[in-house]
Amino acid sequence: MLKKLDKYMDNLKSPYWEVYFLIIVIAIGIAGTAVIFIDPMGLASKLGNAGSFLGGLFTIAAVVIAIITFKKMQSENKERLKFDTINQLEIEIIPNIVNTMIDNLIFIKDKIYQLKTLKVELNADEEQEILNRHENLKNLINQYEIKLKYLERNIGTNIDKIIWESDFTNFINSFNYLLEKLSSEPIEVEGELINVRYEFIKSIRNHIYQEYIKSSIHLEKRNFVYKSKLKFLYDITSRKSKVIAYLHTL
Repeated sequence: MLKKLDKYMDNLKSPYWEVYFLIIVIAIGIAGTAVIFIDPMGLASKLGNAGSFLGGLFTIAAVVIAIITFKKMQSENKERLKFDTINQLEIEIIPNIVNTMIDNLIFIKDKIYQLKTLKVELNADEEQEILNRHENLKNLINQYEIKLKYLERNIGTNIDKIIWESDFTNFINSFNYLLEKLSSEPIEVEGELINVRYEFIKSIRNHIYQEYIKSSIHLEKRNFVYKSKLKFLYDITSRKSKVIAYLHTL
C-alpha cells in the first residue's frame, strides 16, 4: 500500500492540490463522525444538513475537475498523436520515398535507354518489375498524403496550399509518372491496338526525364550519368529538408 502511495506521489506535480483535497475531505469526515457520536444536543443534525450541502458542493467541484482533467488529457493525446505522425513522416515515410526514387533513377534510365535507343522491347519479367516499383512508390505516396491529411485535420492548416508540400508532391508524382507510363499496357482505339509505352517513349516530355535522364540516354553521353544523379540527389534532398523543417514548426 505504501509503495503504491509512494509511486502515486512521484507522479504528482506541484502544487499537489490532489493531496490537499484528500486531506481536507478525510479531516471533515473524521470530525463529522466524531460529532455524530458525542453530541447530545442536536448539533449532529445541523452538521448533517451542512454535510449534505458540502457534499453537493464537492460533487460539483469533482465534476468540474473531471471535465478539466478530461480536456487536458484530450489535448495531451492530440499532441502525442501529432508528434508520432510527424516522427513517422520524418523517420520512415519520407526517407523511404526518397530512397525509392534514388534507387529507381538508374533503373528508369536503363529501361528508357533500352526502349528509346536500342529499340528492344521489355520482356514479361521487366514489365512486372516496373509495375511492382510503380505500385511500391504509389503506396508510399498514399501513406505520405494520408499522414499530411491527418495533420491538417488536427492543426487546422490547409497543407495543400503550402508551397513546399506541393513542390515535393509534384516532384514525386512526376517521377512516378515515368514508372506508370513504362508499365502501361497497349490499348485499343477504333479497332487499332496502340502501344501506349512506345508512344510515350517516342514523345517523352516529363521534367524528371529532361533534367536527370535525357542527358545520359545515349552511349556517347554515358559520362553524364554521375552528374545527373548528383543533381537529382541535391534537388530531392533540398525538397525533403523543406518538408521536414516545416513539420518541426507545427
